[in-house]
Amino acid sequence: MLSVCSANYLSTLSNVNIDTRSDCGQTFWDWVTGSGCSAEAPVQQYRPEDRPQVVCTSWCPGGYTRREVSIGPDCSWYHIGKCVDRSGYYGESCGFAARTCIPGVELSCQPATQEDANKNAHSEACYFEP
Repeated sequence: MLSVCSANYLSTLSNVNIDTRSDCGQTFWDWVTGSGCSAEAPVQQYRPEDRPQVVCTSWCPGGYTRREVSIGPDCSWYHIGKCVDRSGYYGESCGFAARTCIPGVELSCQPATQEDANKNAHSEACYFEP
């Protein structure tokens, strides 16, 4: 809660709530401390349920990059781009500087199947190393 001066001259103070939570349910403090969505990407082959691939938020969590993408949720008009996880898990896009396959789990960037290319809107995806 933050107290500020009121536009109404009859009232000296008003209360304003500042919501610091992002769409991934974490707070600005999580970004500062590297917890919640801002925690290091878990080293595993498939995307964890609690780490969204794309979020709509004014401040991208650590490990995410703001980009214009066609995947993920529709964001409000005031979000310029979407926050996209820089770590690609099995079947997710890769092959450009802002997005690589999660290291240490035998995934590599390869030509995508038609299904994954359509889903990711990209021609390469993370798959198990041949």
